[in-house]
Amino acid sequence: DRAVSSYQWSVNGVRQAADRGQYTFALVAGSEGERKTVEVSVTLTNGKIRSKNVVIQSAHISLYWWTDTETPYWYKGKALPALGGRVTAIALVNGRDGSLLNYLWNFNDSAATQSSGVGKATYDFPLNFPVAEKIEIQLSDLSGNFRKTKSFSVAPGLPEAAIYETRAGRGVIFEKGLGQVDAEAGETINFTAFPFFFSSGKLPDLNYSWAVNGQAVAGTFTKPWKFVLKSNPGEFSQNSLNVEVSESAKNGRRAASALRVNFR
Repeated sequence: DRAVSSYQWSVNGVRQAADRGQYTFALVAGSEGERKTVEVSVTLTNGKIRSKNVVIQSAHISLYWWTDTETPYWYKGKALPALGGRVTAIALVNGRDGSLLNYLWNFNDSAATQSSGVGKATYDFPLNFPVAEKIEIQLSDLSGNFRKTKSFSVAPGLPEAAIYETRAGRGVIFEKGLGQVDAEAGETINFTAFPFFFSSGKLPDLNYSWAVNGQAVAGTFTKPWKFVLKSNPGEFSQNSLNVEVSESAKNGRRAASALRVNFR
């Protein structure tokens, strides 16, 4: 009878709790990756002693996600998800063999059974609504001795556009988007509009609408994302340059950018 047997618990060889009927023991987890050997010696009522030990290694879950939205080739930041786009999450475990763990993914507290199972460390899901979605991962081993849970929320963001200067022999000056450009009167400046965070595959169908000093630039252009602004020698002026980037579909998403160009 376990209630009348005597128990001696130890951790890494150091004695801990000991008492009659103390058949449970609470262990404080160590730092990430730390291993602790827990041993129990049980003295039965007939005087026989039984011992058993188990090695417990602390594990840590890291959750990462990425999305399929479009960004310029030189962009080093994190792409924001788009409404109607898809997000992929991955759960990485330190201190355990992830291929042997059972992954139970939950989408807004509902089990995503088709994406769950042993070794299924990634989960792909859509963002169909303009609200934050909660993603949770519950990890366990087949013996039931290891359980860990972690979650995050992600919401679709808004697309963006930015205007960059393009120079001969150097290409796009992509260190920062422009807010103002100062140039000598008579110079010609080449600009390129870059869209950010539109849904994957939409780039070829985007519309670019340019305006100078509030006047729309009419015409059909081979490369509508490019714009050339010319000035005459000795002609000083302050100009506003605007571009709106939009999806072709009705009620499609759109983004705008503006800057000032001063010829002096």
